[in-house]
Order: sequence, then structure tokens, then C-alpha cells
Amino acid sequence: MSGLEMNPLKSEIFFGGYNDTEAAELSETAGFKRGIFPTRYLGLPLNPGKLTLSILQPFLDRITAALHSWTVKYLLFAGKIILISSVVYGMVNFWIDSLCAAFLWRNGTSSARGARVAWVDICKPKQEGGLGIRHLEDFETVFRLKRVWNFFIIRFIRNGFWLTPDSPRFSATIRSMLDLRPMLSNYMHCLIGDRAAASFWYDCWTSLGPLIEVAGEGGPRSMRVRKSASVCDAARDGSWRLPPARSPAIQQIQKCSHLHVSVFSNVEEKNILRSLIRL
Repeated sequence: MSGLEMNPLKSEIFFGGYNDTEAAELSETAGFKRGIFPTRYLGLPLNPGKLTLSILQPFLDRITAALHSWTVKYLLFAGKIILISSVVYGMVNFWIDSLCAAFLWRNGTSSARGARVAWVDICKPKQEGGLGIRHLEDFETVFRLKRVWNFFIIRFIRNGFWLTPDSPRFSATIRSMLDLRPMLSNYMHCLIGDRAAASFWYDCWTSLGPLIEVAGEGGPRSMRVRKSASVCDAARDGSWRLPPARSPAIQQIQKCSHLHVSVFSNVEEKNILRSLIRL
């Protein structure tokens, strides 16, 4: 235990699914003031619903004010890069690339029209010809992928994430996470152990990548291996239980799979999320 205690004078408690009477009683019992959304956490807007422009506007005003305060000092181009990389980006976690692009090229924040180089190229690493500035859209995607990794891949049954169909019943957050499945599969690699947990169709355990992408949606039926099957389900006593190949794609899968039958061990599989971006 750290020995730290919450300070009721500096803390607030937030409720979900309670009426006003219940929330008031619980707040009084806990000894904390009841918090109301939207609020701020570490200087950033925090809201249980979708972040709207009106909620983000005070934060964007801070960014604009910081850029304008430096604009009047007539920074050189190199100075603007330092400002964007260190000072401004240290304040943000939202899409404000357009403001920074306008500041870099037009010495303002209203428009980046007339920019000599596309912002996406400016944000490339220096060794690739860019200036090493973070591209916030890519930065946000990395955090979304990491959230999917923590929420579905680590804490819950992995196959459920790949098999769950999108539904309007899901929250916008869950649906956005499900939309990342094609991208996430490109960055995952499975080190095969005892085959009990690795997904036959969705984990990247062969050099072909996820086998569902090679065989298509009809692959499970053609190979008589259900979509939710593990690698272990497709093998018995050290050999595969696969029917004869009826297409070039299935034949390719069978050839590649036979190369992996000798590397199985009693070690548990590990899914590895390859580096996505230099943070």
C-alpha cells in the first residue's frame, strides 16, 4: 500500500445508472462532492458521451492562444518546428494538426492553404525525409489499437473479438474498436506453443498471416475447421486433421501448416503486438 489517501476537498464522485436521489445519498455517504460531466482530467475534456466541438472548444482555444502568442515573436521556421514538437504537442491529445500546419506555413491558425509540403509528409521521421513531428491521427490510432489489445486480447477470450459481428446495439466505443480488426491483424504475430489457445483462423501463426484472409469466408467450411477452432483442434497426435485441398489457397495453407507441426511445444502461446509507432 502506498499510504496515500483521497482528499475529499479535491475529489469528486461520478455516477452512472442512478437517479438523483440515489446519487445524492451515495455521495453524502462516501463524503465526496458529486461530479458533473463534462469535466476535465489532466487538463483535457472528459465526457462519457461523444466529444462535441462545444466541449473541445475551450481546449482548442488554449492551443490557438499558444500559437498566437508565439506568432507575434516572428519565429524562424526551425523555431516553429521546436514549438510544435515540444510545447504545443505537450498540451494535446486531439486533432489539432490543421492548426499547427497553418502556424508553420502561414504564421497563423486559420488556414494552411499554400503549404509547400503535405502535413503527412512533414510528420514522417527525419530519416524518411520528414521533420519528425508527430502525426496526431496516427498517434490516436495507436492508442485505439492498444486499447483493443488490453480490452479484448488480454482480458477476454481472444476468438470472441474476431468473431463478434458489428451491431447497432453496441456502444460507439465498442463499434470503433471492432472496426480496427483488419488493421490490428496486420500487427499481431503468434508464437505457437501447445496450440491450445492460438486461433487457427485469426491468429498470425504462419507466414501467410491470418488464414481466414487466405482462404476467405468459405475456408472454414472447405477445410472442415470451424471459425472458433484453435490450432490444437485441427491436429491430433502430432498430425493434422485436414481434408484434401480443393483450391490453390487451401493447398497453400496445408503446405505452410505442415511446416509448423514439428515446432509445437508445451509452452503457452504468446501473442505479440509489434511496434506501431515511435512514441
